[in-house]
Amino acid sequence: MKFDTRTTKTLLSVLDQVMSRPLRIGVTVVNMDCGDAASEAMEYLVNNTSEDAFVFLTDNGSIEPPEDHPDYPTLRLPVNDGVTGVWYKMKDYLAENKVDVLVCCHADFFILDKDWDRVVSDAFTRDEKLILASFVGSRGVGSNGGRSHGLYLGFVGNQYRTGNGSPFSVHGSKTEGIIPAACFDHCVMIYKVAEFDLLRTFFPDPPPIHFEDRILPAAANYYGYHCAVLDVNCDHTSGAKGTQVGMENYYTLAKRWLDERGIEHPADGNYDRTLYLIAEHRFLDEWRDEKHFVPFNVLPDYRVETKGRRP
Repeated sequence: MKFDTRTTKTLLSVLDQVMSRPLRIGVTVVNMDCGDAASEAMEYLVNNTSEDAFVFLTDNGSIEPPEDHPDYPTLRLPVNDGVTGVWYKMKDYLAENKVDVLVCCHADFFILDKDWDRVVSDAFTRDEKLILASFVGSRGVGSNGGRSHGLYLGFVGNQYRTGNGSPFSVHGSKTEGIIPAACFDHCVMIYKVAEFDLLRTFFPDPPPIHFEDRILPAAANYYGYHCAVLDVNCDHTSGAKGTQVGMENYYTLAKRWLDERGIEHPADGNYDRTLYLIAEHRFLDEWRDEKHFVPFNVLPDYRVETKGRRP
């Protein structure tokens, strides 16, 4: 089949439009018996997300599941396995809705910028090596597994029905543009959907909570991928009312997870600290003591500085 010059130019123009289309962003609040906070967070998503993105609520095995809402669909996960890796359970649902990049928010996380999703889409479109991002993160990880080289974030410090935020100045520095990152805060995590299977291999059999925001970006940087903090105004009302009501569900989950692995329950009943210490131990064992990658920091051009080994 032969094409004249005009037809060829038209086909090339259409192909260029298809190839350069913005990536579709999917954004969800992950709810686990935090109905009031999750409902308020979803209001902000509905009002501030562009029509190009896909907004939905994820109910993560709540004891009292929320009712259907007319403004957005609800993905219902019948079994609560924690928030770590919950994004992978959305894989088929995201494919059905043609989502390229997933933004997962805690129930007490509020996104404030209008059309903020276009910032995310643009960042992932411009950088094919970018596979993880957040609106809160640091350029370094210290030898104890904690953040180093400053914390960057877009917290505004507004007041909400279910709690109060605190401004970025309380925690660190205001994000400007795109900042290469070594670790994040799990209150908001952003994943490239095409790399879900790869990301899952970075953190096999994870505890239900804690250290996904350290382990995934550490592994991504180790293997030459990019992680970044993006400049979007937001708030996290950590510990606010409305985020504590799911503790019964959480403790039941923690006990089940420990029992399945033959791990003793904490004598003091502090299941959250027990899971934290298990996750921390795994992180430092692999990335500091075995791979000798931690401590490390990420330079503005995404090169990694570490005194340890490289792959």
